[in-house]
Amino acid sequence: MIVDKVRLTSPYAENIIVKSLITNDLINKDTAIICLGTNDCIEDLIGPFTGTLIEENKKNLNIKVYGTLDFPINSLNIKSKLPHIEKKEKHILTVDSILSLKDDVGMILLKNGGINPGSALGKNIPSIGNSSIMCSVSEKLQYLLLNKNVSFNDIYKFSKIVCNSIIKAKNFVN
Repeated sequence: MIVDKVRLTSPYAENIIVKSLITNDLINKDTAIICLGTNDCIEDLIGPFTGTLIEENKKNLNIKVYGTLDFPINSLNIKSKLPHIEKKEKHILTVDSILSLKDDVGMILLKNGGINPGSALGKNIPSIGNSSIMCSVSEKLQYLLLNKNVSFNDIYKFSKIVCNSIIKAKNFVN
């Protein structure tokens, strides 16, 4: 269930996400982060880019991150990696980019529940995570029919906001 959403361009995006992560119990002191995606496709870069930013900016904060630019977690390796992660981690927050309806493009959506990665492209991968942050990068129909490109600037903004929000929320709950 979607519990909150905020537009990428909102000057209050980070604060809204932090508050929502905490008040909706989407993050806690035991939460590990799985950042899904690949660096082979700009539309699917948010997860690994966010994971890398968290690793670079977490300082001494104890945040376990799976999925970075150097070691992405994607549809090719998720089935082999997920059982090991789920065995070790009590709570998982999943970060991924999504294709959505036109009205949600440019939105960051927070969900109480996992993500079904690749479902917009017909991939059959089980739900991942206890809670999720989803960044809507493009309209599904427009992407599939026109292969409309997403700007790297938007990918950077999504990733930076999500990274900062996760670090602030983890600081608060630790």
